[in-house]
Amino acid sequence: MVRQVFIALSVVLISTDKSRAELLPPPPSEPSQEEVLKALKRDRLKDVDAVYGQKWKEFQSGKNVSLVELFFWLERFRDAELAMAEKPLERLGPLENNLRRSLSIWELVKDKKAAGAATQADVDAARYYCDDGQIRVKEMQIQLAKLGIKTPKDETPPTPSPVKDSPPAKK
Repeated sequence: MVRQVFIALSVVLISTDKSRAELLPPPPSEPSQEEVLKALKRDRLKDVDAVYGQKWKEFQSGKNVSLVELFFWLERFRDAELAMAEKPLERLGPLENNLRRSLSIWELVKDKKAAGAATQADVDAARYYCDDGQIRVKEMQIQLAKLGIKTPKDETPPTPSPVKDSPPAKK
């Protein structure tokens, strides 16, 4: 008899727990590893955008930001933007953005040199980053063409001309 009561009580408890579980909302699902990674990449891009933007403003205003430091953050910015690209064509935009930023830096460094606040080595270093940016854009365009992916109209800024924009060679 005790055994029958125990079994009956167990059945009632199990069925009660089951109906209670059906009434409760399902536990929130945790984000997938891919969602977590994407959120981390978005946060990194937001952070580097803020740092680069501040360093660029400080460099423009002549505050104590070296060209090396500015280009360090420019590279981090490019890498963070590239990491957000999920498709090959999406990689072209960040590379073009990086080239535009490099050209802006180069123009400012040329102005600073004319004012005596930068050296020819600074100008050459800034131009190196323009050349590097142009190479990266061209390589991506070639890679996309090999994959048969058509790119939007080429609006890539031209890289500085080695003949026009360089000091004369020493004899």
